[in-house]
This record gives sequence, C-alpha cells and structure tokens, in this order.
Amino acid sequence: MKHIKPNTLVRKMLNKYGEPYLRKLWQDNGGATKAAEIVSKDMGVWCREGQWEYLSKLYNWQRCIRSDHPIAVGIKKGTAKKEDYPRIIFPGDDGYEV
Repeated sequence: MKHIKPNTLVRKMLNKYGEPYLRKLWQDNGGATKAAEIVSKDMGVWCREGQWEYLSKLYNWQRCIRSDHPIAVGIKKGTAKKEDYPRIIFPGDDGYEV
C-alpha cells in the first residue's frame, strides 16, 4: 500500500474491499458522497467523503460525467474551468466512456 497509516479507516476499507472495488464504487456512484454512504452502511462505521477524496488523489482515480452534469454545463458556459476538476473526465475528452 502507499503511504497510509495503520489502523485508519482508509486502510481498513482497502483491506476489506481492495482498491479496484473502491475505485469502481466511487466511479459508478458519482463520486465520494454516495460511495461513502454505501461503505458506511456496509461496515457499520461512519465513512466521510474526505476519505474518498484522499483515495482518489492517492491512486489518481478519474470518473466520467454526463454532458448535463452541472460541472460539465459550467465548463460549457465558461463559468468553471476544467483545471479545477482533475478527477473528472468530461464528454469529448480522451478516455471518456458512457
């Protein structure tokens, strides 16, 4: 494992589920909020969104969003910048999957 302290919830999540499963859960459920809710219920402990943000940065996870997602709409309108969202693959980008 990368630089994760022992006996932290992140380490326990990785030991129980493995990084590929956690990444897929994060990607398929729209990011940290829903993924944290799912794991919290399953493990019986409170899992915060920050733990998912830590994992996404640590393993350089990325996820695709739909063209009608508020962030994608903001990029299209010019009210947001792609550089501010390094974990998101936007419609039209290389590697985008629906």
